[in-house]
Parts: sequence; C-alpha cells; structure tokens
Amino acid sequence: GGSSSSSSLRSVRRHNVDPTASVMQALGVISGMMDESITNYELETVRCEVVENKERNMLRESQMNVDAASAQASASKTGLLRAQETMRTIEEQTSPSLDKQLEETSEKCKGELDVMKVQLTSVTSDLTVLKPLFSSFTCTDTALLEVRAGSNTSSG
Repeated sequence: GGSSSSSSLRSVRRHNVDPTASVMQALGVISGMMDESITNYELETVRCEVVENKERNMLRESQMNVDAASAQASASKTGLLRAQETMRTIEEQTSPSLDKQLEETSEKCKGELDVMKVQLTSVTSDLTVLKPLFSSFTCTDTALLEVRAGSNTSSG
C-alpha cells in the first residue's frame, strides 16, 4: 500500500489504495492539521494575553495619571478657595478699620488746617497792624544782614 506520510489529503494516491490504510493516513493528516491548529491557537491566545496585559497596564497607568492630575487640580482648587477666603476675611476685617482710620486722619488734618488758618489770619492781622510801624524804621544794610544772619542786636 501507500504508507508514505504526507501533509495534505490531496497527496494520497487513489490507485491501488487500501481503504483502511487510506482512512488511517487521512486520520493522521487530519490529526497533524488539528495539532498544528491547536498549537497556533494556543500561541495566538498567549500573544493576545500578552497584548491585553500590556494594554491593561497602560490603562492602569493612564488612570493613575488621571487620578494624580485630578488630585492636583483638587488641591489647587482648595488652595484657591483658601486664598479667596483669606482675601475676603482681610477685606472684611481691615477695610472698615482702614476706612475709619482714613476718616479720623482726614478729620484731624482738617482740624489742624483750621487752627493754622486761624493762626495765619492772626499773623496777617498782626502784620497789617505792624506794617506802618516797620515803615517808620530805617535799617542800614548791615543791620538787615545781621537780622537775617540770626544775630540778636538791640539796636535798630
């Protein structure tokens, strides 16, 4: 018979073939093809598992990055809210006291200016009275220089 091993059913000889041997040979070929298919299936399954594991790890890493960015954004928002609260507190506490202090200072300055105006009016009035008296005195140039230099002389 034809007991040569081949890799496909087409290579089986059709002439002078023992039916049992042909069936056995066909079963051998089919068994080989089945083993090859199972091996290929198992290899593909392993390759897919490796790819899936890599993708899962990438997804986990991406999720961790998203979580970290979210936490950072949350911390930033918390910091912003704290800063806004601090600013509001400062405005509420210091603004009224600064307004009051400004008002008090303005009133004090106005009072001091009023006092100075009275004094200026008094001095102006005194000058008006003294002006005719000063014009009756004649000073020499040296006496005027001595007065300007801060000398105390009793002569006029």
